[in-house]
Amino acid sequence: MDLWTLFTTAFLVGLSGAAAPGPLTGMAVREASRGGFWRGWSVALGHAVPEALLVAGLAYGLGSWLSQAPVVGTLSVIGGLVLLWMGRSTVLEARTARLPGAGDAAGRPAGNAVLAGVGTTLSNPYWFLWWATIGSGYVALSQAGGKLAVAVFFIGHILADVGWLGLVAGLVASGRRFIGDGVYRGVLAFLGVFLLGFGVYFLWTGWRFLSGNA
Repeated sequence: MDLWTLFTTAFLVGLSGAAAPGPLTGMAVREASRGGFWRGWSVALGHAVPEALLVAGLAYGLGSWLSQAPVVGTLSVIGGLVLLWMGRSTVLEARTARLPGAGDAAGRPAGNAVLAGVGTTLSNPYWFLWWATIGSGYVALSQAGGKLAVAVFFIGHILADVGWLGLVAGLVASGRRFIGDGVYRGVLAFLGVFLLGFGVYFLWTGWRFLSGNA
């Protein structure tokens, strides 16, 4: 596979996963609604950190370990608990939240959003599953072309994630001027319930893997 084909397929496969509704998109929406585009986009930057580390790990044979049922089950349970905590916090915040103004957005650091991106990524067991299967196969294929090919694969993949989350953050941030506090609270409440739902789903998935019923 030539480098251009590798880049294109990595981008398209990555985009298909990024565009699917999930906790990372929900987190980007939440952060963008709180502090504007850059805060929402910072979630994508946080997501890129474990992605880069995992690609490096897969290049050294980490995929087989991540695909083991006890590992997936444990990650599912931990991820579910984290998402339940995030969802509860968001629902409680929605009761009294006020729509941030331009000054509020400028004064809020993006560092916490980056950490939110890292945490949301690591709390999602299906992220590990994807990399243990599809991702590890791509890395193995890329390794045949050397380090440059692995880098091209990663760039294509991460651009899909960063591009999609940036688009979502931009749409949410641009809409802040057209909505009031009531709509803002409704969005936060919806996102909180959304995260709670994913948390329950991850806990259920973890139980299935740990009990051998997956």
